Amino acid sequence: MTLGFAVGVLRETGLLEGVMRAAVVALILLTGGALAGCAQKQAAEPVAATPVAAPLQATPGLKANERLQLAIRSLQNGDTERAHVELTAFVAEQPRNRVGTGLLAQIETPIETYYPRDSFPLTLKSGESLSTVAQTYLGDPLQFYALARYNQIQNPSRVTAGQNIRVPKTPAAIAALAKGPAAAAPARAEAVAPSASSVDTATDPLPPAPSMDDPRRAAVQGR
Repeated sequence: MTLGFAVGVLRETGLLEGVMRAAVVALILLTGGALAGCAQKQAAEPVAATPVAAPLQATPGLKANERLQLAIRSLQNGDTERAHVELTAFVAEQPRNRVGTGLLAQIETPIETYYPRDSFPLTLKSGESLSTVAQTYLGDPLQFYALARYNQIQNPSRVTAGQNIRVPKTPAAIAALAKGPAAAAPARAEAVAPSASSVDTATDPLPPAPSMDDPRRAAVQGR
């Protein structure tokens, strides 16, 4: 019996549609069973857990002054996470130190609260940095980091001559601006000479002296 003859017989007897429906049902059942098997296999396979990075820890074995200097260097290079960890450890050790608490406040305080909204423009000249601008207009070179945040500068050490920044109109900045360009010349680091008493560790040796306009030199005044 040929396939065509068999199909003709089934059509004449009215059985063709029933056979086709049965074939379709069987195909659906086979397909559903295969998919269910695949799903069970996938569910049985363990999902690899995403590794969780260990939280950053303060550098062990540092003296208070060394930890403070590391925090300032980290802020200068835009490593806020490292600076925050080190400053938190430093302030836990030296809770009354105004340098440490002041730097920590620069990180944690919303910048719109830390500085007034109003500002005036300033173009950096050769030899100027955020720390010298902060010393001149804000009265504290260590406010270089807050000034960087105010200007959305990620790395405070990477500013260049000719770069335009905004200086917040604090009372100190307004007073410096009113005195004119001569009075507002970049302050040099001689005005902030180091003293170990700033971190309440008079017996600790200071690290090598920073460059003349390096804000770390001001860390020793204990503001």
